[in-house]
Amino acid sequence: MIVLGLVVLVGILLGFGSLKGQEESSYTSFDVYIYPEYEHPGVGIVVEGVVEEGQYPRYLEMQVPQGTTIALVRRGTADAMGEGERIDILERDGKSFLPIDVSEPRFQVQYYFNPFEEGEETRSFTYDLSTNEVLPEFHFIIQRPIAAENFQHSLVGAEEVEGEFGIVFYRQHFPGLQPQAVQAVTVSYSNPTQTLTLVRLQSMMAEQQAAGGVSPAATGDPTSNLGTVLLVLLIVGVGMFMILKVMGPRKALQPALAMQTASEIVASPKGKGKVSSPSKFCPHCGGPRQVAAKFCGQCGKGY
Repeated sequence: MIVLGLVVLVGILLGFGSLKGQEESSYTSFDVYIYPEYEHPGVGIVVEGVVEEGQYPRYLEMQVPQGTTIALVRRGTADAMGEGERIDILERDGKSFLPIDVSEPRFQVQYYFNPFEEGEETRSFTYDLSTNEVLPEFHFIIQRPIAAENFQHSLVGAEEVEGEFGIVFYRQHFPGLQPQAVQAVTVSYSNPTQTLTLVRLQSMMAEQQAAGGVSPAATGDPTSNLGTVLLVLLIVGVGMFMILKVMGPRKALQPALAMQTASEIVASPKGKGKVSSPSKFCPHCGGPRQVAAKFCGQCGKGY
């Protein structure tokens, strides 16, 4: 009986010690947004985080898929974000990492990789979230490409948010993540037409305007906000790596990330902006400029 009691006591102490030894996260929020074939024929990733007051500056190192390109970081506060800065990708032990200096309370990281074989209809990839920091509760948010067929993902019990023109986001909550641990999400679908979401949205909007259709903003339907905001992104000429001013119920984000969370998009009122007529060539390297792009796909510099 005494031996059994000692065993139980030791188990309790060990359990308490392990809980006490776990570090608390220095972040108050951390979310990952996944955009397959939105503006580019690969996958766009947006990571947004907020650091607890007094816990910055920090050094965040994120593992990213090999072949990652055009990595940018923006830093700022809840009301304003700074200009995007290029991040040099580190290669170590056969893996790729993004070194991020978190010098302000809020940051947004954007990067792109292409896991797809050119010409194939089937799309499939796995994204692994892993960092050197203790992460708090976080979310994966996946945007389903408009042209996708047989779309599947590994999120469990994900919240589905749908807006105009078939724009759908899937969102799942996770309890946290320890340093060097990995949280994976897989996505698969087919894209027989090889069409990007941005191209399809532009076409749909042109058809609606030509037909004199009613704008979603005029319907008063709150479920249309998601599609409306994405259409506003098109109106002001935005893609993945773009700056957007979105008027919210608090203050305008100047500038804010073009790719917002599904919850922010649904909750925010309609955005405002002017139509722009950008040059067809990059002013820095002279390379071709994609319609609606704000960062060059070759040199990575902003237009």
